[in-house]
This record gives sequence, structure tokens and C-alpha cells, in this order.
Amino acid sequence: MSGLKVFISHSHEERRLAKAWQVLIETLTSGAIVPWHSSDERPEGGMGTGEWRKQIESEVEGADIILVLVTPISNEKPWLFWE
Repeated sequence: MSGLKVFISHSHEERRLAKAWQVLIETLTSGAIVPWHSSDERPEGGMGTGEWRKQIESEVEGADIILVLVTPISNEKPWLFWE
């Protein structure tokens, strides 16, 4: 059985913040909730090769929850509202 899926929307400049949320979610839920963010540097995570837009769309559509990290940096990015 797959866990609940969370898409973490963030600015690439704040990839460390997205990673912190990922670790927190995974730790607190013992893997019952599966967070995903595009900057994940693990081999099984993050962006693969190819068209990034299709992968982002797929991850957003497959998510049960979308966590948007709204900060002064991300608030200036146009894709915040697109995702």
C-alpha cells in the first residue's frame, strides 16, 4: 500500500527548506506520508531527465496534498501559482 503523497512546491534557492520539510514529514509519519520535491538529490527522488514540466504536472496530479512554501523568495517566482 502506498502512503499519502505530498508535493512540496518550493523555489530552487530554498531547496534546503524543502529538504527539511521532507525529512520532518518522513520522520514524524514513519513513512506513512511520502513527500516529493523537485530538488531532492537522492537517486530515487527529484527531477529526472526529460521534460520537467510533464514530471511536475504528474507529481502535482498524483499528490494527495500540496505543501506550498511561500517565502519572500518563492513569492516572486511565477511558477508558484502555476503549480
